Amino acid sequence: MSFIQIFFCKYPEEGKVKTRLAKSIGNSLSTKIYKSILYYEIKQFLYKNTVIFLEEESYQKELEKPYFKIHFSNYRIYQTKR
Repeated sequence: MSFIQIFFCKYPEEGKVKTRLAKSIGNSLSTKIYKSILYYEIKQFLYKNTVIFLEEESYQKELEKPYFKIHFSNYRIYQTKR
């Protein structure tokens, strides 16, 4: 049996991720935590069976300053459609 793992992610922009956590520990550290969670969760799966979806704003930021392409170069990355 084969499967596919789908991740819906936000671009790890400081001040835009883990905002409730950032209130107590700061934007920089909360962004580092978000990146660690992304890396840990996504890397558990084979790139052949994994797809990463980014919403439009995150996808545009990814085009400007690649994060996912660098850290998850073998994974398929797509923009979600509305």
